[in-house]
Amino acid sequence: MHSKVRRPTFVPARAPLVLFALFAGLPSPGQSSPQAPHTTAVLMAGTVQAVDTRGQTLDVITSVGHAVRVVRMQVAGDCEIDVPGSSAELASVKPGTFVRIEYVAPPAFARTPVGGIAVTIRAFQIDASMM
Repeated sequence: MHSKVRRPTFVPARAPLVLFALFAGLPSPGQSSPQAPHTTAVLMAGTVQAVDTRGQTLDVITSVGHAVRVVRMQVAGDCEIDVPGSSAELASVKPGTFVRIEYVAPPAFARTPVGGIAVTIRAFQIDASMM
C-alpha cells in the first residue's frame, strides 16, 4: 500500500510582508478612517519665468545638479509675499526675479500639473557688482 506523501505548501518568503502591506492601511477597530498625512512645507529656490495674476500661478526655473526644469506653483490666497521695495502682492513679482518659495507639495496620488501650493514667496535682489 502506498500512502500519499503530503508535500508542504509552498509559501513565498515575502508572504508576511504582502499580508502586512494589505492590512497596514486599514483602520483599527476603534478608528473610523485612516488619519490624514501630515503636510510639511518644502523650500525651493529659482528664477521666475512667468507670473499669472489671474490664474494665481507662478512658473519658476529651478535646477538640481545639471537638471533644469520649470515648475508651476499655485499661489495660495493667503500667501505671504515679500518683494523688497514693492507691495506684497503677486503682481509685484516680476519675471527674472530670484525667489525662495516655501510650498506645500500636493499628495503623491494627485494628478495635477502644479508642483505645489506656495505659502511664502520671498524675492531677492542680486547685486550685479558681485557677478
